[in-house]
Amino acid sequence: MGTIAIRQLKPDMVLSDRVCDLNGRLLMPKGEKIEERHIRILKTWGIAEVSIVGTAQPEESGAEALDVMADEVVQERLEHLFRHVDRTHPFVEALYRLVPLVRDVRASVPLPAADPDAPETGDTPASVPGELKRRIHTDTLELPELPAIAVELKDVIEDPRSSAENVARVVMKSPSLTARLLKIVNSSFYGFPSKIDNISRAVALIGGREVSSLALGISVIPLFQSIPGNIIDVGSFFTHSLAGGIVSRIIAARSNVPHTEQLFVGGLLHDIGRLYTYTRFPEKAHFLLQHCRTTAQLLYVEEEAFFGLSHARIGKLMLEKWKLPPMLIDSVCHHHQPSRAAFPEHAAIVHLADIIVNGIGLGSSGERCVPVLDPAAWDTLPLSSRGLNSIVQQTQHQLALFEHVMSG
Repeated sequence: MGTIAIRQLKPDMVLSDRVCDLNGRLLMPKGEKIEERHIRILKTWGIAEVSIVGTAQPEESGAEALDVMADEVVQERLEHLFRHVDRTHPFVEALYRLVPLVRDVRASVPLPAADPDAPETGDTPASVPGELKRRIHTDTLELPELPAIAVELKDVIEDPRSSAENVARVVMKSPSLTARLLKIVNSSFYGFPSKIDNISRAVALIGGREVSSLALGISVIPLFQSIPGNIIDVGSFFTHSLAGGIVSRIIAARSNVPHTEQLFVGGLLHDIGRLYTYTRFPEKAHFLLQHCRTTAQLLYVEEEAFFGLSHARIGKLMLEKWKLPPMLIDSVCHHHQPSRAAFPEHAAIVHLADIIVNGIGLGSSGERCVPVLDPAAWDTLPLSSRGLNSIVQQTQHQLALFEHVMSG
């Protein structure tokens, strides 16, 4: 008995274990004989691998990995990408070996270099005016407002008396939000066998809080468009954020952690604090990005010295102003130090998602190296490094789906 990728499935193979979707719904029972139609359906549902009777556990692309690792340029860039991480940890080692198989490391991992377009500010992290640091801590901090529909959705989430009709009534105030939500719930992200043609039915099947959380995340996305394009590529920032949400949801489902949609939102918004620094202090942010580019330091570490607090703490201030749920705020605030979180399991999920997304290069919010792993985060969750490839495959499939939906 072993687990194989969907692309390796052949007719007449027999399932040695049942196949469920991310929400735990049974898709195919144990003992089912595979047919061509099953393979097509599994791909549609976004299932990356299944357990098959009589199949030895394969090595994950071992020969291919060795060939790639033999490339000195690839090796040099991998070492740079993982320079701050303990590679002896099994999760990190598995990610290190997987990265060159899913990412063009030669082209997408630049080595430290000066930016000719960087502003000549003369600043160093230690010389930033104290007034700037004080401003971020003040009560007059000018934070972006939460979109009006997101405020209503938040109120619906918090109200225990809310019904499917209450949720649907708020969502349907925005035709574009309604259309996007229905596209998502009718996609392989959920894998329902029949079409869902209204929000009330979606709420009945998925749950009011889950639909509200998903809608809340989607309604915040337009804020990302305010980031100046000369600071960082807006599309790349959005891809990184969206991938963080998707990986968080997948990890939560695999770990049997409830509130998967809230974790999707936590992963989506984990770097939203950088939206503030990029829009309010563009020249300072550009300098800091250049400083980390040339010194190969971690951006989130240098933010502490430069602005007085990291993007995670700024994100906490933003979400508190928006009065979002405490568990969501906690996972954003502590996604680099989940051991300090009030809800360590949730923060650990977003933490691991951020490391995976940075490693495999799905967009960027400005960080150029893989963030440091908190080993306790890995120990908190019932995950295996052997399942990392499957998580990445599911993420790539669902990311393509989401980007298509969001662009529509």
